[in-house]
Amino acid sequence: MSVEQCSDNRNAAQTLSRGLELLKRLAAADEDMGVRELARTLALSPAMVQRLLNTLSAHGFVEQTPQTRKYAIGHQAFMVGRAYLVTGGVVDAALPVLRSLVDSTELNAYVGEMRDAHALYLLVLQSKGPIAVRAVPGERTLLHTTAMGKALLVNMAPDAVAKLIGPGPLQARTPRSVTRLSVLLAELADARASGVTISDEENILGVFSAGAPLIDAEGNVVAAVSLACPAAMADAAARATICKQVRQVATQISRRLGASR
Repeated sequence: MSVEQCSDNRNAAQTLSRGLELLKRLAAADEDMGVRELARTLALSPAMVQRLLNTLSAHGFVEQTPQTRKYAIGHQAFMVGRAYLVTGGVVDAALPVLRSLVDSTELNAYVGEMRDAHALYLLVLQSKGPIAVRAVPGERTLLHTTAMGKALLVNMAPDAVAKLIGPGPLQARTPRSVTRLSVLLAELADARASGVTISDEENILGVFSAGAPLIDAEGNVVAAVSLACPAAMADAAARATICKQVRQVATQISRRLGASR
């Protein structure tokens, strides 16, 4: 291979890397972003960012809002993400089970998997209840503040949990968030016995949720499910019912994934 070819390959790889990083920044943003804002966050020149945006826009991966001339994730990025979710197996197994529950209750339902020391939402179902769904598939959330995230940790050894999320103090989302590793590990030990994890206004104030791990044919935790309702509606009897329901749906989904129990 000639020197020129090596240089071209390096330049192409660098351009691809920059384009992918730009997409990640747009996906993580709460609102549309302009060229100069993206240039600052990526430490690139505005001219380079504009060239990347032009290419990504031509392929449908980003879209420009005419009124503001700022950019957001485009439909083609959604199609790529959707292909991942559809072929994931877990979503196919969980959707009919959770759809039936959500349609007959006021519980919102979530399914997620472990990704880079976070929980990644794969499925989010809105019920007729008063809690508005804020999360979307593809969004990440903390492991230690959510029932879904704790369920992903529940079968891990304490030292593995500590290595994954750090020694603490852990990030707090609300004043009720667990920030001490020792407290989290004690919760996980209790959850292994009960089969259910709890987030009591630890991720969002006013929201109670219960979670459980999803098991595959080899007995591995491959994902987790959680159910959420307003904390004000979750008295002791309601919480016991929600915990029973999340165990039941987790068992049904796990069996659809090939688990023997």
